[in-house]
Amino acid sequence: MTTPLICPACKAVVDSDARFCQTCGALLVADTATIPVLIGAHDLSKSAAESTSLPSGVVALVVDRGPDSGTRFLLTAPQGLTMTIGRDSDSDIFLDDVTVSRRHATVTCVDGHWIIADAGSLNGTYVNGERCAERSLEAGDLIYVGKFRFVVTIGGSE
Repeated sequence: MTTPLICPACKAVVDSDARFCQTCGALLVADTATIPVLIGAHDLSKSAAESTSLPSGVVALVVDRGPDSGTRFLLTAPQGLTMTIGRDSDSDIFLDDVTVSRRHATVTCVDGHWIIADAGSLNGTYVNGERCAERSLEAGDLIYVGKFRFVVTIGGSE
């Protein structure tokens, strides 16, 4: 028999062995090597984006509005390699919603800084409310991809 748990995203009761919330679809169980980690954050301020809960220098995109609210995606690509964001199931950051293009955007580490670039998406990629083709990311930036809003968090920032 499984013990019921509370979904951190919508507060619904779910089985402890469930991977996703049956009510809102939020990810409940995570393997940080292969899938995003649910942290239960919702409305993050700039100070919350400068998180000490992440190891120093580790960068994450935290969904704070939209489906999967509270999920964080660790940016883990080595220098010069690209992570993909999109509705394609092969995307590094998979966003299952029709407002997201199959290949919506990319993030690349260049000289220790993360660069987000729109990949020709229909709805565009926005950083801090401005549509952008390419932009360097900083702690506290708000990224809009379809109906998802991410907050950029950097571990160990002061």
